[in-house]
Amino acid sequence: AVVNAKREDLLKILTKRFDKVSNNTQKHLQEVHSVEELDRLIDLALASSSLAKFEAKMRQDTAETR
Repeated sequence: AVVNAKREDLLKILTKRFDKVSNNTQKHLQEVHSVEELDRLIDLALASSSLAKFEAKMRQDTAETR
């Protein structure tokens, strides 16, 4: 339940800040099941100056952790 709430919060932040969120980004976020990771992504969303920068950093971080 907490993970779903965090994911919804993150999508809301991204939508409010950048209008549209790509299907690929939404799909990627659905695959995140860690509260800590979602918290980190929320911080990243708040700090990013554009959706493209958020997505690039999100992909970079995901590649480093796999």
